[in-house]
Amino acid sequence: MTRNFRDRAYIHYMNRRQFTFSLGALTAAPLIPTLASAGAPTAALSSTAARIYPWAAQFTRVNGQASAAKLVQVFRISPQAAAEISAELVSKGVVTPAAGGALQAVKPVNWKALYAGHTSAPVQAVGKLKGKMRDALENSLKEATVSESEPTPEDQSTDSAECPRA
Repeated sequence: MTRNFRDRAYIHYMNRRQFTFSLGALTAAPLIPTLASAGAPTAALSSTAARIYPWAAQFTRVNGQASAAKLVQVFRISPQAAAEISAELVSKGVVTPAAGGALQAVKPVNWKALYAGHTSAPVQAVGKLKGKMRDALENSLKEATVSESEPTPEDQSTDSAECPRA
């Protein structure tokens, strides 16, 4: 059974780069204080802009920069709502205006620090685990070779009734 996705506008094809970006954002989201640091939007915002404002603040911090056009593209909102959100981001101090209408995040996410913190701890833990396993294997091999090299009293018996030869 084949499915026709053309009539379903909400289903989009996703390439590997978009999937990796989404997965990274999903992984880093709990590490970033979202709504508490963004603050509550003021009453001057429209309902759409008030609903999108926390997400736009998070998007700007994660990407380091944004613009009204980018907010329109990403959140699929009207240009007026994007302009309201941009003005609110500037007034709250989340972003600073830059050349060409771009908005630079004041406190962008430091991705290098996040990745460095996550990769070093598991690597060290794996190294310790490898060392423990190597030591346990060496100890078991030593015990096995020592027990095989020493003759036991049963091996030293020469009674032919106990050891029949064929």
